[in-house]
Amino acid sequence: MTKFYYVRDHEWKPKITVCLIDTELHTARGIAICSDIDNPCKGVGKFKAFGRARKALVHKSSSLPIQRPNMKLDWEIGITHKSMFDPELSTFEKKLLGKKEE
Repeated sequence: MTKFYYVRDHEWKPKITVCLIDTELHTARGIAICSDIDNPCKGVGKFKAFGRARKALVHKSSSLPIQRPNMKLDWEIGITHKSMFDPELSTFEKKLLGKKEE
């Protein structure tokens, strides 16, 4: 199953696209971050985020560390890479994928 969601800025523009790919054995998260000088494009964000999530599944590893330490992400979990293999899912992500809280 593949699901997408967006993190929006104060003007309600999608600035971060997140792709979750959930298989029977593993989960992967791919993230695309829109530059402050670019206009947000959902199509480009979905393409990049999906490719990064798929890369995590294929290689069974996380890669592409996020290089913007001053970026404020209001997630309840640590997001450290743009391509994450078996990441810790947020409550929202578990709900999106239909997983029960443990």
